[in-house]
Amino acid sequence: MTTKRTTDNVRGRVTDTEFARRHGGVKAIMERLDLTATVVCGRDDETGIDRGRFHYVTDFEALNGQWFAVLFRDSGPVIFQPAYVGRAWADYASRIRDIVVAVDQAADIASLLKERGSATGRVGVVGLGDVMKVDDLRTLERLAPAAELVDVTAELDQMMAIKSDEEIGYLEETGEMCRRAFDAIAEAIRPGVTERYVTSKAFQVIKEMGGTTGFIHVARSGGIRTFHPPTDDVLERGDVIGFDLEHKGPSHYGVEVAHYFSVGPAPAEYVRKLDAEMRVFTAAREALRPGADAGAVMDAMSAAAAKSGMRMAGPVGLGPVMFHGHGVGLNFFCPPYVPGDGPIEAGMVLALHPWTGPERGDKLAVTALDTVVVDEDVSRSLVLPARGLIER
Repeated sequence: MTTKRTTDNVRGRVTDTEFARRHGGVKAIMERLDLTATVVCGRDDETGIDRGRFHYVTDFEALNGQWFAVLFRDSGPVIFQPAYVGRAWADYASRIRDIVVAVDQAADIASLLKERGSATGRVGVVGLGDVMKVDDLRTLERLAPAAELVDVTAELDQMMAIKSDEEIGYLEETGEMCRRAFDAIAEAIRPGVTERYVTSKAFQVIKEMGGTTGFIHVARSGGIRTFHPPTDDVLERGDVIGFDLEHKGPSHYGVEVAHYFSVGPAPAEYVRKLDAEMRVFTAAREALRPGADAGAVMDAMSAAAAKSGMRMAGPVGLGPVMFHGHGVGLNFFCPPYVPGDGPIEAGMVLALHPWTGPERGDKLAVTALDTVVVDEDVSRSLVLPARGLIER
């Protein structure tokens, strides 16, 4: 067997064509809004929106703290990294070669804006309200007082919501990783093993396939009924156990999916419950078509739930539940949202998880969850297009 060894630099993951598409889109936003520059804020956060936007425009996985990318209409982009992070990682992995190691990143950004003649115009900021620190905002306002800071977070989020074919390919790669992780779970489940033992087999597959960040939570009829981190509780015959797998693959694109297993013959009550939840999920997926709006998706879910004697959970009660679906990709939570505003478009990818009520803390959490791709005419489940409760 030949052992592969390399000292080559990583220099990102996406193709040059995809990278140019993203920067072309950002420049189009700048031209439309008459921006002289755009500051994209990033922060090391595994599951939120804090680093996915930065990653999108840099093709670079930031780590440990605050990062910024500054893009200009007529000159090259610059990355600002915190001084307490060694420069070697950015030098090795970033395809943007202009890297500034800064003790005071906001002050250095203000200096760059002045140097490039952008400190007296409109400057876009992505993450102004949810990522940028107040101290950094005040520094920019103080050192570049003539610049008008404009929040353009929604514009980039909307651009990211429509995935290219290349991006969907990365999501499919992550979906395959999750399918193999469930195969490992199916092989490991038996009476006498622990929740932690079973999930460790899935994590082994995920790491061997290049998975990056995420989690697996479990809910079990014979133990803690709500979704929780795996414990050392032992599985027994008759238990039904659900796995909520939300993880990023080697391309850093994340998917969300849930799957249920029965240790021995499946109790009829859980088969009926999962079937009912899948009918609601299927109605929602079929309603997610280009040109539809979130209201139509909600109506389809509500009608399917009513046929099974359920209702859609709302913003009150155990939970509460605000969204039955949300975008996924480089972020785990981003537009589009269900319920939400704006039409559904081809290329959108959502984690679809209809929540029915009333929710009960003393009942096993049974839900249907998968990542759904909106194609030109229909939508499809990315990870588990056909599934049911698996008996082991």
